[in-house]
This record gives sequence, structure tokens and C-alpha cells, in this order.
Amino acid sequence: MDTLAKSYHLLSRYKEAHDLQTKVLEKSTQLYGASHEKTLVAQANLAMTYSRLGNPAEALELQKKVLLQQTNLLGTQHRETLAMQNDIALTYTLMEQYAEAIAIQAEVLEHWRSLRGADHPETITAMTNLGLSYLCIGQFTEAIELQKELIEKCTTLFGPDHQATIFAMSNLALSYCASGKYSEAMKLEERVLIKYTDMTGEESQNTILAMDKLADTYENLKRYPEAIDLMTKVVALQSKILGPRHPDTLSAMAHSASIYFHAERYSDAQILEEQLLELQTQLFGPENPDVIFRMSNLAIVYTNLNKYADALPLETTVLDKRMQSLGPDHPATISAMTNLALTYSSLERYKDACELQEQILAKQKQLLGINHSDTVSAMENLANTYSDLKEYRKTLKLEQQILAIQTTLLGKDHLDTIRAMSHLASTYSELDKNKKALELEQQVLQLRTKFLGTDHLDTIHAMKNLAVTYFTMDKYTQCQKLEEQVLEKYIHLLGHDDRQTMNAQSSLATTYSMLGRTDEAYKLYKEVLEKQRKLLGWDHPDTLSTVEDVEDLEKEIQEDKHSIRARLTRAAKRLVGRK
Repeated sequence: MDTLAKSYHLLSRYKEAHDLQTKVLEKSTQLYGASHEKTLVAQANLAMTYSRLGNPAEALELQKKVLLQQTNLLGTQHRETLAMQNDIALTYTLMEQYAEAIAIQAEVLEHWRSLRGADHPETITAMTNLGLSYLCIGQFTEAIELQKELIEKCTTLFGPDHQATIFAMSNLALSYCASGKYSEAMKLEERVLIKYTDMTGEESQNTILAMDKLADTYENLKRYPEAIDLMTKVVALQSKILGPRHPDTLSAMAHSASIYFHAERYSDAQILEEQLLELQTQLFGPENPDVIFRMSNLAIVYTNLNKYADALPLETTVLDKRMQSLGPDHPATISAMTNLALTYSSLERYKDACELQEQILAKQKQLLGINHSDTVSAMENLANTYSDLKEYRKTLKLEQQILAIQTTLLGKDHLDTIRAMSHLASTYSELDKNKKALELEQQVLQLRTKFLGTDHLDTIHAMKNLAVTYFTMDKYTQCQKLEEQVLEKYIHLLGHDDRQTMNAQSSLATTYSMLGRTDEAYKLYKEVLEKQRKLLGWDHPDTLSTVEDVEDLEKEIQEDKHSIRARLTRAAKRLVGRK
């Protein structure tokens, strides 16, 4: 019975193993008593199965009983007692009680050092376990120090190509990644991959796992082509070895989709996400949490491809499923509501978006408090929707609250506070409170110049907003000076053919026109029109708008006078879509 239970356990058939091990423990207790070695082994085996079944609390209860008996019978420094202490520490790790795990593992390590010496395999195993717990709890300095020591010991004792040495290198790379030292991690992971490929071949799971880890590090370093090449290979190998429906293959596909997404290759991400959704739905059914998560991911990909109509039914389903399974106040449900509201906004269904976002804000205030970052984010989203609905007074009230909260929590010089100032200034402009807008925009430009530099895109955006306010207040000379700087910076940073550069040229041309500098305005408009026809096409709205501007100016030139009406029309067009 015991042998069959072990076989079930090795085959990951933990329920069958559990049922048999329970019977083995009952028999052993009856035959030998609670303190007999065989009974203790039966309890330890059952505890391990409880852990595999996702019941660490039951495992811990059994393990503590075994440890008490072993301590009484064998003493604190017996090998079996130390092994059980290590098992208990691992159970605490499963329960994310890392402080308890570390306390036990540090004690076990000192016992092994005292009993067997610093270079004994049991000591090295204890060091490995302690290093991983340090990593889990975020004590990266301690983890890195211990893992470096491990690599030196393993290299000296076993050689540079031994499994223990490579494992220690891999763990140190994990600690480097967790602490944000991706370049150091990459160097180690490249060595690990070479060693595993040479020793075990490209198709071994150790090699494939090393590829996966290295791809993750490449992704963190934004070296997307290398990450994509590796993960393409991983997916192909796992499909060949394990089959296309194996969990490890699906995991590799999901990792590949993530890299494509972060590399902004959304069409490639879409293909993989659609395949994953179909496979997981077939394997697990439509109600499975992994399937719902995959639907959410696919919807996000669709929104980045501007396929909002495709995203909408997915996000509606995700919200319905999460409402049913998690309830209306769960963070995942509120996240689904947020995504659906943003898609409504993108589809210009602003009333639907507004209704959801008002619910979200009420929930976040109740659950998290008004000063929580998620609550502030909900306020920002709702403020934007009020603005889309042209309910600027409601926008104003929210944005004033946001600015007050950000100033209190983050300080007036924080970038989020400066962004809140910029939004509030735009709303003041919509309400024709141009003096208040001007005051705020001058502060925003000053602060962004100080903290981001003159060539940062956010700084240039602040210059554009300030120029628009000058324009609204008929201060065309001040507007012109700023717009000439904006155009110069865009040409330098983005090139002549970027849409933002073309928009900056159009804005400057409008200002020249308002200043009576018709020839310069006409020249700029013609340059913009030529590029727009070439890059955007004849029927693009930007191209058609510039055609109207050129025709108006041509009439002015032919009549040899300044058409106030035409200039005011161009001015009005220029102010549309400011925010």
C-alpha cells in the first residue's frame, strides 16, 4: 500500500496518494504506535501530499507533530530532525510566511555547519534554501551575498559544470533580476544556457527553462528581438516535446505574447492570444479563471490595435464572469469595470463610460479611501469622461480635488502632481478662465523644464498648451515664440515627417496668419500639405483640413487683404481638441 501511494505521488496523482497514505498512517499507528519511526515517516509522507494538494495548513500541523516526536526521540541535531525542520520551513514558504521560514532555515544551516562542516552537501542545500527565502522576502542583499558564496563553494567542490554550480548561478541570476540588476542577471543566464545546452542538449527541460528565463531578462532590458527569438524557439520545442496543449507549452505561448505586447508588436500578440484563448477554453471550459484572464488580455491587445468593437464583447463577458465568481467589490472586478469603461470612451459611448466610472469611483472611495492611488486614478478617468461630455464644471471639481490630493501626498514637484496641474489648466481654458489656465501652464512648463529638461516630450507638450492659451488670449507674439521652439524641437527629436511635427507646423502657420504674416503661413501650409498627401493620403481628415487652410490663404493673397473671417476660422479649428 505504501509503495503504491509513493507511485501515485510520483505520477502527480495526489488524491489517490492521499487516500492510501491516510490508511497507511492509521495502520502504522495501530501496529507500531504514534512514536514509531514508520508512523513518523507515514505522517511526513502524508504532509508532503497535503502540500501538493494545496493544503499547507494541514501539512504544517502534521509536520509539527512529527518534529516534536523526532526531537524527543532523536535529539535536535539528528539528520531526520533537521530534514523535518527544513520541510516545515518550505511549508511556511508555500504559505508566504517567509520570516518564519528564514528563522528555521538559518537555524538548520548553523546546525549543519556545526555537524558536517561548511562544505558538506547538506550545508550547501541549507544555504540554497535560505538564499531563496531571502529572495522571496525581498532581502536581496542577503540573498546575493549567500548565493555568491554558494557559487564559489560549488565551483571549488564540484567543478564549474556541475548541476549544483549551475543551479546556484541560476538562483543568483533570479536575485539580480528581482533587485533590478538585469545586466548582471543576463551575463549569468547566458552562461547557464550555454552550459545546459552543451551538457544536456537543446531539447532538455533544463535548457528550455534557461531559455525562458533569459528571454524574460532580455524583455526587462527591452532587448525584444533577442527575447522573441528565444521564446519562439521555446514554444516550438515545448510543442514538439510535450505537445501543443501541455501546460508548459501554453505558458511559453503566454510569455511570447507578453513579449510581443511590450515590444508593441500587437498583431503578433493578437495571434498568440487568440490561439491561447481557444486552447484554454477547450481544455478548461469558459468559466475557468485562466480563460477569463486570457479574455481580458486579448481585449487589451485589441484596444491597442484600436479594435474597440472586438474588445467590447470580451470585456463585457469578463466583467459578467468576475461579478459572478468574485463579487462586485473584488479588485479584479473593478479592474474589469475600468477596462470596459475605457473601451466605451474609445467608442464615444461616453454616457455608458460615465455610468460605470461613477460606480467605480464610489467603490474605490468606500474600499480604499479618497487618498489611495487607485481612487485618484478613478477620479482622473471620470474627469476625462466628463470632459468628453463637455460637462466641464464637473471636470473642474474633480480635477481640483485630484490636484489637492496629489500635492498633499506627493508634493508639488512630483510628476503626477504636475500632470494634474496641466489637466486642470486645460479645463480652465475650456471654461474660458484663461488667466487661471495661463498661471498654471506657466508653472507646469517651469517645473517640467526643471525636472525633465527642455527636450522631453512632456515639456514640449507643456509649451504647446501654453502657446494655445496665449493664442486664446490674442497674445500672438508670445504664442509664435513658443511655437517656433516647439517646431524646432519636434524636427530635431521626431523628424520632419512625424505627425506631431506636421501639427506643430500647422499651428505655427495659423499664428503667422493671425499676425498678418500671410506669405510665411502659406509656405508652411504648403509644406505640411505636401507631406500629408504623401504620408496620410488625400482623404485623411488632417489633409482635408490643411487643403481648406491653403485655399483660404490663397483667396487672401489674391485679394491682397487679410480676411479676418478666414483667419478666425483657422483659429477656431486650431483650438479644437486641445486636451
